Amino acid sequence: MKKIALLLLAASILFYSCNAQDKQPPKIKWVGFEEAVKLSEKAPKKLFIDVYTDWCGWCKKMDASTFLNDTIADHINKHYYAVKLNAETKDTIRFRENKFVFKPEYKANELALSLLWR
Repeated sequence: MKKIALLLLAASILFYSCNAQDKQPPKIKWVGFEEAVKLSEKAPKKLFIDVYTDWCGWCKKMDASTFLNDTIADHINKHYYAVKLNAETKDTIRFRENKFVFKPEYKANELALSLLWR
């Protein structure tokens, strides 16, 4: 009986801690790519682009730990415009005279491909 009670207690703590992490507000001020470009034209800063996919486990790990770190978030917010770019977005992204579109043969947006293939 003690083992079952301990198991239930451990499961409750794990469930509570996972839910508590989900409710934390984002520490980094994320903006869209086109918005970041406009902001950078008014007040120049570099862009920090987090290229992710919905299925990427390491991307979720970064969101749950690295990007919630106060030191990292403060540094990124101070020195960069932070952009989350879904590599698989089907939205057309405009940058300068270029349009980046979804490429079905790669299952990715051209902007993500160009950033990752440099």
